Amino acid sequence: GGAGSEFGGGGGGGRIAVNASGVCTLSPSTVTVDGGASGEGDAIGGPGGAGYPGTRYAASLVAPASVNGVVLSSITVDWQWSAGGGLEGYQVFAATGGALSAPLDSATLSYLKSGLDPNTGYGTVIRVRGCAATADAAVAYSTTLAKPVANAAVAAVYKASASLTWDALPASPPKDSASGYRVEASTAPDFTGTVRSSQTPSVALNALVVAALDSNTTYYFRVATLNAVSALNYGAAVLSTSTLPSAVPGPAEGAFLGVFESSAAAAWAAVPPSPRSASAEGYVLQASSTDFGAAAPGGVIVSSRTYSIGVTTLSVVSPALERNTTYYFRAAALNANGAPGDFRILGATATLTRAVGRLAEDFLEVGLTSVTVQWAALPAPPPAAESAEGYRVDASTSPDFLGTLYSSATPNVALSTLAVTGLTPDVTYYFRAGGLNWNGVPNFVVLDSTRAVAEEIGVMVSTHDLDIGDVSVNAELVISTSFIVTSLGNVAQTYELTAATVTAGSPWIVSLSSGTDQLTLQALFSAVQPASGVFEDADKLLDSRLRCDGVRFESGQSCAGVGAGQDRLLWLKLGMPRITSTEAEQDLRITVFATPP
Repeated sequence: GGAGSEFGGGGGGGRIAVNASGVCTLSPSTVTVDGGASGEGDAIGGPGGAGYPGTRYAASLVAPASVNGVVLSSITVDWQWSAGGGLEGYQVFAATGGALSAPLDSATLSYLKSGLDPNTGYGTVIRVRGCAATADAAVAYSTTLAKPVANAAVAAVYKASASLTWDALPASPPKDSASGYRVEASTAPDFTGTVRSSQTPSVALNALVVAALDSNTTYYFRVATLNAVSALNYGAAVLSTSTLPSAVPGPAEGAFLGVFESSAAAAWAAVPPSPRSASAEGYVLQASSTDFGAAAPGGVIVSSRTYSIGVTTLSVVSPALERNTTYYFRAAALNANGAPGDFRILGATATLTRAVGRLAEDFLEVGLTSVTVQWAALPAPPPAAESAEGYRVDASTSPDFLGTLYSSATPNVALSTLAVTGLTPDVTYYFRAGGLNWNGVPNFVVLDSTRAVAEEIGVMVSTHDLDIGDVSVNAELVISTSFIVTSLGNVAQTYELTAATVTAGSPWIVSLSSGTDQLTLQALFSAVQPASGVFEDADKLLDSRLRCDGVRFESGQSCAGVGAGQDRLLWLKLGMPRITSTEAEQDLRITVFATPP
């Protein structure tokens, strides 16, 4: 208070005032503040009264009840908090000290901070201010995501799994590293529904396999890094591929429908149209002369494909296959990416040889039961593609070569003629000739037709009439003149002989023994005149035809299977009747018949 004077007492004590800038809320306290002390008086004026007691007021600040750091990336966190009370504004501080943000107004309830270190934990304090005072919320902790992987790729895909790779992160420092990786697969691009995954804590690993996938199904893949609290950073890369389909079923019958000089067609069984995991998007047929590297390194793989699952046959035509070369074949179903599943081995076969060249005349010789065919021989190997493993000639009575075939073959590629035997004379035959491949399969060229020579048989006897003069009754005589019997046919033939009296009204007959009016006549084929005793009962002639059988009528010369143009000498022995009822001259006729052998 003021001091008193001669004119009056001292003034009363005043109140203490505190000034606060900004908007704030003050709350009264139970603590009172004394008034100012009284002023001193003098001899004239008394002292002044004391000031009235006052009330103390404090700032009413309420810090946010909840603070949450929303991690948005490996370098960005969005800190969000609930509203405080009695404040002028907010400011974000690191738990370790230091402001992360400038002062914020009271309406701001979040703060986005970028440029942070990846895979790093951050403690954050939200501080409120007002009435020259501050209050802090509880510390909130957040960990930024690890860096995303680079160069993620689908390294391999199978029927029920896929392998993914990426560039592994270093083991340190933590901001450049991670706590592992996770690979996820889903049939939906947004990874809703069932998600298949695989995970590892090893930061050094750069590959994982996702299993339990459906075959022939399109999957989407993503690779994530794990930070120190196992939060995932998938990055932006989403990969997609289809798993492989199952192997095609084998064919019900033979796989090869047609094999030609430069192409081949093969077959298999169709896959079902549904479900998708059991189906496919098409097929591929492949051919390799090296068994796809198993028989020899390298080699060209020739293939053909279709995107219709109803088609179960394909031909490999381009580039052209080499002639007379063994190729191995396999077929597989295709997925949506055109990638083949497991291959079905169909087997191996050789392509056909080059067609043989025809000459001006197809036939070198035409016989009764054989025809010799000729052609232009193929060159000797190498290369095998220009040569053959031999030749084959077919003959048939049908132009389509159905029914019985008459064939002849040789492994000699230098040979240019073959004879087909066993033909029937006087029958028209159709011919074809071809080189043989490694499987012994011919590549036929159709030749002309020709008729086998007709079978001809005939015989000629050198002397038609022979006068033997008078002969006594009951006498035997070897006729000293022989007959030359010549085969006139073009085939081997066997003779048959008969003898008879041809005198009109003659009582004589040719018999097996001499008697009354009965005579005997024996025949032998011999290069020299046979003695009388050489003739046997089996050599006796009758008026019925008796056939040469390798014994009868033979004495050093055969009369069975006599070759065309060959000669035989026929000798006769006459046995006169014991008694005759006539003395007239008698004429006898001996007939030689030519018959098939």
